[in-house]
Amino acid sequence: MTVPAGPMGEASAGGGWHVGPLPPEPVPPEVLELFDGEQLRLLEGFVLTAPLDRRPGTVNVLLRKPPARGREVLVLLREAKTPDLVDPVDAGGALLFSFEAGAHDDGARLLLLTLRSWSA
Repeated sequence: MTVPAGPMGEASAGGGWHVGPLPPEPVPPEVLELFDGEQLRLLEGFVLTAPLDRRPGTVNVLLRKPPARGREVLVLLREAKTPDLVDPVDAGGALLFSFEAGAHDDGARLLLLTLRSWSA
């Protein structure tokens, strides 16, 4: 499973943090283990970079066109010291994921995934 061609969303950060695109790569095994036995689809991947002073900042990921493929749940997985699922907010036809980043998020990957929640 790799990041598909063409962006599904965009990411931004404040407080000196930087969010960049994650190079296409397979879904990490530790992510597959978190969702053992579930069907996953990776929509977007980003990587976080802390400012030199490593102060906290904010990170936002906006998904403009949520996928509509049967019964799926959309999640943003933040891989830091402990993986964290970030809940979206409805932003007028788009979904917005926001969280505060700390020093432990430096180099962390953000994975925007769809997870099949139950059989159709």
